[in-house]
Amino acid sequence: AEVGFVQRSGVKTRKTYISRTPRPGKWHIRVMDPMFVLTYITDQTNRMVGRTQHFMTSATFDDGSFANVIYQKQLDVLDAPFRIQQGVVVPVGSYTWDEWSFTYNTNPAKRIYEKFSYSPNGFYGGGTRTQVNATVGFRATSSLSSEIQFNRNDVDMPYGAFEANLAILHVDYAPSPRVSVRTLTQYSTQTQEFSSSVRFNWMYRPGSDLYVVYNGLQRTGLPEDVFHPTDRQIVVKVAYLLAER
Repeated sequence: AEVGFVQRSGVKTRKTYISRTPRPGKWHIRVMDPMFVLTYITDQTNRMVGRTQHFMTSATFDDGSFANVIYQKQLDVLDAPFRIQQGVVVPVGSYTWDEWSFTYNTNPAKRIYEKFSYSPNGFYGGGTRTQVNATVGFRATSSLSSEIQFNRNDVDMPYGAFEANLAILHVDYAPSPRVSVRTLTQYSTQTQEFSSSVRFNWMYRPGSDLYVVYNGLQRTGLPEDVFHPTDRQIVVKVAYLLAER
């Protein structure tokens, strides 16, 4: 959905999780975190409607950088047609595919840090979904930091093909421990919408806060709609602690 993932209703989920954290003490590896997670989803009659077999191995290095490799085997049973994109609908059926993900992060504590991931995945009906994520962060001062992200999904299936790109900019400013301003700006090629959010927080006493939030949405699909506001919202919230224990 436009605001995130829609949870599947009327199902039961079981998970098995196995992990350990060895510290090899060589190859400049500080700690490793191999794991296996099995997720098994059934409906109310105990019929299997989904399964994920998740294998991951990761390593944190002495310089604070991080790398991981993930392999997942997916099973999804569709009891109703699944509309992914305008004009792209996956029919009813049982589908299996493999997913890979390769990620590398530089030390996030540095003034400038980067993250890159590449995921060549299968998809419904023998299709493919190639995902690329790139992030660059910058800490100008101890109070001011920013991060820009770019996410791209290139999907090709027997039922249709499409591309989805998302650009995100975060800016955080905290002039004092009690005052902070956080901004989020993003543009989606799927919806052709430009959205922004600004949140001001003032903790005027311990346990009591004032929030002022502005949310804006602009369409960019047509020349006459470029940055034309379609929705604006201002929210003010005050929390006051009546008594302390």
